[in-house]
Amino acid sequence: MSKGKITRKKLPPGRPPAAVSPRVTKSKKRTSHPPPIDSYRPFSSDELAQLAALRSKIQATKRLVVVSGAGISVNAGIPDFRTMPKSNQNTLHISAYDSSEATVRFHTLIRNISRLSALAKPTNFHIFLDRLALSGHLLRHYTQNIDCVEGHLPELRAKTVQLHGRIDQAVCQSCRWTVPFLADLFYGPHLPDCQRCEEVALERERMGKRHLGIGRLRPNVVLYGEENPNGNTIGKIAERDLRTGPDMVIVVGTGLKVPGARRLVREFCRSVKSREGLAVWINKDPVPSGLKACFNSIFQRDCDHVVSLLSV
Repeated sequence: MSKGKITRKKLPPGRPPAAVSPRVTKSKKRTSHPPPIDSYRPFSSDELAQLAALRSKIQATKRLVVVSGAGISVNAGIPDFRTMPKSNQNTLHISAYDSSEATVRFHTLIRNISRLSALAKPTNFHIFLDRLALSGHLLRHYTQNIDCVEGHLPELRAKTVQLHGRIDQAVCQSCRWTVPFLADLFYGPHLPDCQRCEEVALERERMGKRHLGIGRLRPNVVLYGEENPNGNTIGKIAERDLRTGPDMVIVVGTGLKVPGARRLVREFCRSVKSREGLAVWINKDPVPSGLKACFNSIFQRDCDHVVSLLSV
């Protein structure tokens, strides 16, 4: 038999081909998945009652904590990880600087996110949070987003803690100096030199001191699997907020796949519920397994759709 070619075996003259028994295969058991929930469907009477109670609680609270994710920026034109290609999700991994090819992919993705973020305007949920900050109801907004959309809203910006960095900055990996992110500096696999490190090096050379080396700038975002260099600062803010005693927490637009964010939510939910406060979940996706007990009000919906009935 020649390679790659199928030939039929020749039979002696007059012998009919043998009958071929039909092949019986067992049908594979199909696992049924529930159909996706329409997050824009009309609100049920039970949901409307929950929303009315939530509105009253928000009007009464003075120490609301919000933990947000990509879902609050989707309606601003910034894709979340559910709609992002798998290759792009992998690009935001700690291995982004392991090879020239990985770095090029990472820089290309960051430039695209930067462009979309620059064009984005605050969504209805961003505006809702800004009003809560202005009225004194919002204690803190912890966000996993790097898009900096809240920068358009001064009151909200002052209350926001960015858990995973920010797209509008580059940071030196050596001296931690930050500068505005310029997309033109991040083409190809090479990282630009830190100007501050260069200035310090020149000054040390003038004084006859030992050269300490020049750091490199990189986008100021935290990659998957990477330790947050601002983790201690964020932890101290969270500890202070927990001591203050939040009376409500809203977790919105996030699937809580990052362990650090999940731990943060657990702590705030535990603190709020110990004071008989309200812990609220708002997201198109269901609450992750193991976290349902953390919440006493769940809305599997688009956050802008929910907030349209929560004017305070």
